[in-house]
Amino acid sequence: MVTYNSFPFFRDSINLLLEHIADINLEIIVVDNNSSDEKTINHLDYLIKLNQSNIKVVKLINNSGYSTAMNIGVNYASFDTILTFD
Repeated sequence: MVTYNSFPFFRDSINLLLEHIADINLEIIVVDNNSSDEKTINHLDYLIKLNQSNIKVVKLINNSGYSTAMNIGVNYASFDTILTFD
């Protein structure tokens, strides 16, 4: 999942995933495209502090655009099958 200053949608999407896929063995990779919105940044930091092995947060230092950010997220994946979620 790629995010950029999209706190309400990003938060709701993550919460939906965590609520409905709790019994599925998967990982959630969130790539932040250098957000400047404080709420988005704080929620990303919250996810990092959860320290759950199935959630990875990648913070980019520059906004690289959607495609590049998605490809970076794919590089962090541990599974062979990847599903994008926006």
